Amino acid sequence: FDFLASVDVTNNNSNGGNPELVPPQSWLLQLETIRNLGANGKIRLTVEAEDVSDIVEQVPISATLEAPGNIPSARRFQASLNSSLLLDAIGIPGGKLDGFVTVRDTRIRDQVFGTYRQWNGNRYYWNVDFRHDVPNTLWTWGSFAEYQSTDKGYRLDFEESFRPARPMIGVFLEHKSVFGLKVRATVVNLLRNSERGRQVSYVARRDGPVDYTRDDELNFGSIYRLQVSGTF
Repeated sequence: FDFLASVDVTNNNSNGGNPELVPPQSWLLQLETIRNLGANGKIRLTVEAEDVSDIVEQVPISATLEAPGNIPSARRFQASLNSSLLLDAIGIPGGKLDGFVTVRDTRIRDQVFGTYRQWNGNRYYWNVDFRHDVPNTLWTWGSFAEYQSTDKGYRLDFEESFRPARPMIGVFLEHKSVFGLKVRATVVNLLRNSERGRQVSYVARRDGPVDYTRDDELNFGSIYRLQVSGTF
């Protein structure tokens, strides 16, 4: 579908055919350092710089049609911190805390305005997971949370953005042997999160008249899961 013309009736947009499309190529510089904390866990920091040639994005192929095509160059800088910490030393035997955060700065030339903007996607994301295997028991409990920044997407005649109002938070309780099986109960979305979005459609291109604007908010309640695993 990247090479052939297609119509997406669900999202009400279409792509023209572009037989000149070629795969992107990139130079990637990656630096990584790990701090080993011995019995207390470890922390890893990764820094990346990427220079991309012929990155695939929506490009104009006529006055009214667009298609996946190649943009000569784009750049990405990203830093990620990944940690796994054992909590015995602070008085929580059997406790473990895993964390991850990534921040990225991207740059690509906008095919409508000729200025630079970020790639489709978000700028940062983080998650935290806590797990406690209660000593001398078959019980485990824990909690987790995650959040991402505004997710943006662009076409030549359309732009949209979505962002969660709050972090997604959940808790779980697990027993390792119920008739020989592992049983876990999980509740997700304790804060009754919502997702806010904005869509702007243009008559022709994003530098012209607006066809319509839509703002929406999706609210959803808690999610309950019961997982049973093992063999019998």
